[in-house]
Amino acid sequence: MQSTPDKPLLGFLAGRVAREETYKDALHDFIKDYKDVLANYHLLVTGGTSRDIFNPGVRPTRYPDLYRNSTQLRPGKAGGLVELCGYVRDRKCNTIIFITDPQDAEENFPENRELFRTCAMEGATLLTTLYSAKLWASNEAIEPRGDVVAAKQGDTIALIAHDAKKLRMCHFVVKYRDQLAFFDRIMATGKTGESVRDFLDLFGDLGGKVQVEAHGPGGGDVFVSNEILRGRCQHVVFFLDPETAHPHEADIYALFRVCTCPDTEVNLRMTYHAAESWIEKVPSR
Repeated sequence: MQSTPDKPLLGFLAGRVAREETYKDALHDFIKDYKDVLANYHLLVTGGTSRDIFNPGVRPTRYPDLYRNSTQLRPGKAGGLVELCGYVRDRKCNTIIFITDPQDAEENFPENRELFRTCAMEGATLLTTLYSAKLWASNEAIEPRGDVVAAKQGDTIALIAHDAKKLRMCHFVVKYRDQLAFFDRIMATGKTGESVRDFLDLFGDLGGKVQVEAHGPGGGDVFVSNEILRGRCQHVVFFLDPETAHPHEADIYALFRVCTCPDTEVNLRMTYHAAESWIEKVPSR
């Protein structure tokens, strides 16, 4: 099926464990609850997700209107994820919902990591948790539903940036300092935290609210992961540098995996555009 030119493209896929086990019902609930929002997009769906979610070839087909308004890609590990990367690199698709589960052995396949890397390089929005997908559909999509607020009183936000992205993070916190003031706690790791605190002090008194933790390789990422598991951190802005090798990559991906645990509600944003799209909807002081 060919793309519909008058609608923006939206990537939609889920890992095998997520769509067949842990998030099976939740995925269907998300589609049913937000099908009016999804209808504003032309969906790019990989083979396994299409089979398990849309039931093509079976009558009645689930969500027939959405299925008709979609392009069926190859199965993810048989080229579908690479196809999706191509759409992102060509700037034809700038938002992808990719629901994963940390218990899925396929999560570490190179195609999955390449999708992360491509989205980071091109600044696309990659949503890997159902909570972030709901926030997007409620606040940021075309004709959003508005039923889930972008942030709640008492929420905590964690700010992390690789070295090449630290200045970008400083620009982000200064531009959105009024929205950041809404949060009860601002956590940041290592040099990112020190830089963010110093920049915020230049533009007011918000710097004192920044809780600086250890740098990533020194346990900062692990601390944030633990706060997420304890329900004490609801939002993570992590500006990933995809062009530099990181010796503590295990900590980075452990944090990403913790965000996708079934019993957590975490809003993970990994590019400036993705973070900006969300935080603009957070109340300002």
